[in-house]
Amino acid sequence: MDKTFKIFENGSTWLRADFHLHTRADREFKYDGNDNCFVSDYVKKLSKENIGVAAITNHNKFDWEEYKAISKEALRQEIYILPGIELSVNDGANGIHCLVIFNPLEWLSYNHDYINQFITQTFVGKHNFENENGRSNDNLIETIKKLNAFQKDYFIVMAHVEQRSGFCKEFEGGRIMEFGKNPIFRNSILAFQKIRSRDIVNNLNIWLESKLPAFVEGSDCKSIEEIGTGNLVNGTIQKTYLKIGDFNFKSVKYALLDKQHRLRKKTSKPTNGYVKSISFKGGKLDGSTLHLSRSMNNLIGIRGSGKSSILETIRYALDIDLNESQNVDFKYKTDLVGNLLGSGGKITSVLVDNHGNEYIAEKILGERTNIYKKGELQLDLKPNAIVKKLIYFGQKDLSQIGNTLSTEYIINKLIGDRLSNKK
Repeated sequence: MDKTFKIFENGSTWLRADFHLHTRADREFKYDGNDNCFVSDYVKKLSKENIGVAAITNHNKFDWEEYKAISKEALRQEIYILPGIELSVNDGANGIHCLVIFNPLEWLSYNHDYINQFITQTFVGKHNFENENGRSNDNLIETIKKLNAFQKDYFIVMAHVEQRSGFCKEFEGGRIMEFGKNPIFRNSILAFQKIRSRDIVNNLNIWLESKLPAFVEGSDCKSIEEIGTGNLVNGTIQKTYLKIGDFNFKSVKYALLDKQHRLRKKTSKPTNGYVKSISFKGGKLDGSTLHLSRSMNNLIGIRGSGKSSILETIRYALDIDLNESQNVDFKYKTDLVGNLLGSGGKITSVLVDNHGNEYIAEKILGERTNIYKKGELQLDLKPNAIVKKLIYFGQKDLSQIGNTLSTEYIINKLIGDRLSNKK
């Protein structure tokens, strides 16, 4: 996806995800509004519920034209829509409901709809199957094999696993253990939806040898009003948040695979101050803005590409002084800043404190730093009072650590006393 989204300007972020959505194309879905307003009404509700990633999974049906319309409108609101189906496979006493989520760039490519091609294959000879009671010709493993035959990327979320037609409701422990030993099951089933019982989780840990997929949520909505709601546990709506850095299928899939670090039930505001962006006026980077993450940032480039110049300029913008008597590269680093900014060059930094307040720090080469909050000059305020515990090591500083500083010193500088109890 070529478009740059504002939501990712500062790197990866946590977005609410809903993996089980129905639309007007589903027979079970009710919509009484104006036909011409359905798409906009649908996306407005997604936005209202702060859903940033969604999968449309109608019962045994995929409507490409509707998907394109919703996906296009959603992207305008910076919401990513994935194509999918709620597939009822011919397994268990009542059929097993699987949410098959497809990579749109592969399954909907070159004006060819491979999703409906797969649906036709798995329901061959069946009629009137586009409802929640319809059932395909294939069991779960046969279904996965048919999907794999397309050689296109997808993943499966087992739907409402504790309810009727759910994975844990329809299968006994012995059968689940068999699935767990099957590599194609492991590679395809990335999540269980609507896990509620601690006993079932304990059993799954035994049956699947403690190698559980991600646990996710989905609305299973039958109307626009139900999008993002329901799924109440003790009066609290159950939600899923994914940490992703771009709107594409692989980032969503990776978040499920890296569930320990990229999947949460709830999010919290960051507690650390950080540099949100650095803008340049004048000099070699005139008109450029560098957006930074609140966590880790990496500058990658060949030797001489300007990495050190940018780092030294950020240091200068944050008023991190060099000690001329102790820093062997004092002149080198000072010259880097001057060469990058040029005479009269200005750096504008957006700083965020640990309460989420934003400040604008302006610094013209050779002059003092002026800091503003909501347009008002903040007298005597320094950058290190906003972004606290600033630590700076240039490339050459680090290369000299082996000779002049102990490993424990560098660890203490970066981590502080947070590991004291571990020592």
